[in-house]
Amino acid sequence: MWKHSGPRLSLFLLVAALLSKATGGASWIDGAIVLAMFLFRGFLEWPFHKYVWHSSPLPLVGWRLRNPVADMHARHHRDPFQSEGLIFGAPGVALACTLIFLMGSGLTGSPSLGVTFVIGFIVVLVTHEWHHVIAHSGIEPVSPLFRRAVRCHRWHHYADGQACMGVSSVLADRLLGTYHDPGDSELDDALRKRQ
Repeated sequence: MWKHSGPRLSLFLLVAALLSKATGGASWIDGAIVLAMFLFRGFLEWPFHKYVWHSSPLPLVGWRLRNPVADMHARHHRDPFQSEGLIFGAPGVALACTLIFLMGSGLTGSPSLGVTFVIGFIVVLVTHEWHHVIAHSGIEPVSPLFRRAVRCHRWHHYADGQACMGVSSVLADRLLGTYHDPGDSELDDALRKRQ
């Protein structure tokens, strides 16, 4: 994972943001924002996966967000082990962090809290990337929650591309009706059919 530019830039930005918070003062609000973003990361992953990466029609208006990321993600579905679609690159990380900073600063009126939102985003992004890399490897996680998320993502790739839009969390899938947790034998059958 660390061979790629995106995770290395994420680590650099995380250290810079934490140093900024350490010198500028942090409060319980900063911790609450980062914790909330981590706990509810499925609700960040789900809409991006469905509407940006899969370019599904937006609710109410029916428009599709045609974008280069959707094309890259379609290639990722055809070849799930290709590294281009597996891990975000530095340009994508830089753009996302810039947008998160601007939105966080704009919503709160505080550039300091904008930095906090970047910290939360990077924590979510690294968690997402780690789950994604494991899901596309032969590794079977020991933790039941980690194993369920990985198994669901494999199901998304090998059986039903409209199910299991979360990558590191299944919470949004459960609440939004796209959850499917295949049993081991059901997933094995799906994997065999794709090979």
